[in-house]
Amino acid sequence: SAGVRDAPDLYMQRLVDDILAPACQTIAHGPPQSGEELLPRVVTVILEALLQHLLRIKARISLQGAQRLQNDVDYARNWIQTSPLVPRARMRELASLSVFTRLGHVLSLLLPPRLLPEQISESPLPDA
Repeated sequence: SAGVRDAPDLYMQRLVDDILAPACQTIAHGPPQSGEELLPRVVTVILEALLQHLLRIKARISLQGAQRLQNDVDYARNWIQTSPLVPRARMRELASLSVFTRLGHVLSLLLPPRLLPEQISESPLPDA
């Protein structure tokens, strides 16, 4: 089960609940062709604005802050992949938008690399 620190920030929850979800619901009422253009743009604009804000203020993000940001990005991606408001045929495409790649690159600079179990067991450090 997810712990409290695995929960998304209230800000990300509000972005999804108050902006992304209603936008997806509204787009669903329009012609399918417009949804094909609008859905990726809406998701990108919301997440790109968050990324640009972090870059503009030159946010100093602690390890814990980077982990929270990772949880927020994961929350948004998971919402896209599971929400009944997102057409099933579009879920994979939307969860793979380039804005997620850019956020991943930023997070890779902020978070320490994850070691595979075999890399840990091959460590030259003594077990003390």
